[in-house]
Amino acid sequence: NSLEQLLINLSNEHLQQAFNRHVFKAELRDCLSEGIATDGISFTDNQDCLELIGGTDGSARERDPGILDLLDEEVAMPRATDKTFVAKAVARFAQHASKGPGHERFS
Repeated sequence: NSLEQLLINLSNEHLQQAFNRHVFKAELRDCLSEGIATDGISFTDNQDCLELIGGTDGSARERDPGILDLLDEEVAMPRATDKTFVAKAVARFAQHASKGPGHERFS
């Protein structure tokens, strides 16, 4: 049940992200075309969380794995446990936590 809820929430966040980008960028374009200053306007989003959970395409040809990718790898291991999964997740994604909440991407 918790995994199902996580996946539902992840899907909803992807939809919200697409909506926000479309609406906010359109509004910024309209403001600029009407000569309204938009300096200092930014929008908080959850892109970092989406990338942490679902992975990212990365800037190169290689895909950066996320938590779900790690979980997929871990369930294939014969002696995997919750503890081994958490240990691998902490080791692999420790640097990600440094960005913290409220990391802003729109500018």
